[in-house]
Amino acid sequence: HDDTDEYRWEGVSKNTYGAFMHVALSQGMLKALKKCFLSVVVSFLVQLTLSVELFYTLPEVYGLDHHICGIPSDIQLSAVFVFVILMCNNCPDMWKGFKIAAFSTYLRLKSDDASSADVNVRSLEWSLCERASVVLIAVGLELGSWTMLLITGIKFIMTATSVEMVMRSTVSIVFVLQVDELLYGVTTQKKVKKSVQMTAYRTVHTKA
Repeated sequence: HDDTDEYRWEGVSKNTYGAFMHVALSQGMLKALKKCFLSVVVSFLVQLTLSVELFYTLPEVYGLDHHICGIPSDIQLSAVFVFVILMCNNCPDMWKGFKIAAFSTYLRLKSDDASSADVNVRSLEWSLCERASVVLIAVGLELGSWTMLLITGIKFIMTATSVEMVMRSTVSIVFVLQVDELLYGVTTQKKVKKSVQMTAYRTVHTKA
């Protein structure tokens, strides 16, 4: 199972979605539901609830012409640009997670002995239906909350009535995006975290 130009070994993201994906692929869906699903649900609901409630609480953009005119357009556009860039930092990890859940056929587990170079490689025998369920939970939910936060964040910036609120809106929405990482650090079992750290999955990548 040596690496070739068509493959690389990658670990899952260190958040609640990545932990669920790892446990599902390495130990089975039932154990993933038992160990990680609650954290995934809480993370998704917190992000979704905050974004949806904020979205419908904010005024409509077209109804705030007299307020928006007091804010330089270059500041608003710059804030939107920075916000989108910050949000897009999550895209590579989501794409990587999709490739692992949908297409990875082998996992590689490093030895517990830090001085040892031994690795244990085993195949992943998963049906299409099982992989689809992992993609839906571990990637679909994260993508759904990310999309809603992106839309809400842009609306938050565009409806801000002061320069200070423009800056605050950018930072606050990005903080909500990190809820899944915070929950991973607080609620995920130490054994799962260690396993995530020690395991890599073989994924396909396009040659340059």
